[in-house]
Amino acid sequence: MPPHQIALVYDPQESECALRVLAGVARFLEQHEAHWRCALLPLPDGDECHPSLNGHALDGVITIEAAPGLLDACAWRGLPTVAVNAAESGLHQVIHVGPDNTYVGHMGAEFFVERGFRHLAYGGSPLAASSPEREAAFIEAAELSGASVGTLELPPADVADGGAPFALVRWLEKLPRPLGLLVHHDGLAVQVLAACQRLGLSVPEDLALLGINNESVRCQLCSPGISSIDLGYEYMGLTAARLLQQCLQGQVPDRRAFFLEPVEIVQRRSTDATAVSDDRVARAIRVIQDRATQGLTVDALARQLKISRSSLERRFRKQVGHSPQTELRQARLQQVKRLLQETDLTIAEIANRTGFVNPEYLYVAFKRLHRITPAEYRERCLLQSGRSYSAPRLAALHA
Repeated sequence: MPPHQIALVYDPQESECALRVLAGVARFLEQHEAHWRCALLPLPDGDECHPSLNGHALDGVITIEAAPGLLDACAWRGLPTVAVNAAESGLHQVIHVGPDNTYVGHMGAEFFVERGFRHLAYGGSPLAASSPEREAAFIEAAELSGASVGTLELPPADVADGGAPFALVRWLEKLPRPLGLLVHHDGLAVQVLAACQRLGLSVPEDLALLGINNESVRCQLCSPGISSIDLGYEYMGLTAARLLQQCLQGQVPDRRAFFLEPVEIVQRRSTDATAVSDDRVARAIRVIQDRATQGLTVDALARQLKISRSSLERRFRKQVGHSPQTELRQARLQQVKRLLQETDLTIAEIANRTGFVNPEYLYVAFKRLHRITPAEYRERCLLQSGRSYSAPRLAALHA
């Protein structure tokens, strides 16, 4: 039986997210031995149909961030098509796979509320169909918690010196502080950092910043590093490939849209703050963030702050809803996650570096909080980063 001819259409300018979707497709092909011959095609400009779709005997299409014209062309040709992270088309032949934007908005608001922020804001993108959904969910969750919330749709081509849009600078200048800000994507988060620098605002002390997409290179190279919601592009790619394979086998899915929950919030320095009114508790949190992996104990923390342990416990619970010991353990586990993502250290070595008495306790604490083991988390990170695939394996999609 000849291989299925599949077009994988993507925007090279959105390289990291697109490559993570393609890594998910590659994982599906590897796991299920699907007999596909793939062509990687750049997304056409505007509303055009890709010229490679004309005169080629294709069996199916997976497209990332597709314009309506491309989807119309695929539907007109009767091609089974899966659109990843694209606006819903309403076309019967097109299956949509994307993030659950309501969940994303709720997740962002709840993240800040849990850290004591009473002033929240959302920065949207007027050109993105997903932005209004995320904004509405963010506002809903913020208002349910009693927090104040502001919003701004950032106009395109409105950039001042230093990469900060004029409208963004004016908006941030008026907002109350400390502020928890969710923006529609990591590119906007970079603009927010530029605006904060222009205004003399400190991130995360004056403004805690959370992006969406977890474009790891962009987020890590910024100063401070940008925390971001990981939407799980790799799993979107795997899901898209699975659905297309079902269509190729004559098994039509029971619905035309699949909205997936985000994976997690990847925390970096831009949200490394808690909005609390008690100065002692705020100082305690800063000490924990700085020294959590250096053998710090709650008793030592209380001595440094010149306060009794019982008083610290009581004030801490009142301000943030949990004990100093819980905060200390969470800070250590955050460092564990970073080392699992970025290094090949063993669990024993990571336990030693992050202040856990032994790897067994690290294992239990990690699984209790994240509901997966450290090894499972590392494997998932490898898939999400694409590091589990060699360059030849990704190149094999061209074959």
